[in-house]
Amino acid sequence: MAYSLFRNFSLKVLAVGIAVLLWMNVAGDRVVERGLAVPVEFENVPAGLEIAGDPPDTVRVRVRGSGVSIGGLVAGDVAAVLDLSAAQAGRREIEMVPDRVRTPSGVEVTSVVPAAITVTLEAEAGDARAVRH
Repeated sequence: MAYSLFRNFSLKVLAVGIAVLLWMNVAGDRVVERGLAVPVEFENVPAGLEIAGDPPDTVRVRVRGSGVSIGGLVAGDVAAVLDLSAAQAGRREIEMVPDRVRTPSGVEVTSVVPAAITVTLEAEAGDARAVRH
């Protein structure tokens, strides 16, 4: 039996068309990297303690993702979140790793500047329980 190139020709053309469209969709989705200044959010500050001094309000981050996901970022989509639930009174240096930055799906954090943030926690005024001797 001889092989015929034109047998099921319409299905072959359809398969090639789908492959070309799929390739264009994947190849056309280029990766974009962008720098942003994002707010620092402090969560779970222990009862009886308050943040003293002047910790930074923002950090600089580099994010990477598809052009669509990076281009669609709006204020509030990205934030550096510091969980202070295990913190005690005193001065603490918290390492700023990419995992501490909240991002939407499809967006990856590549770097955070500064590399660490210093936070000072003090007893709230009038709260003698939080003072440690």
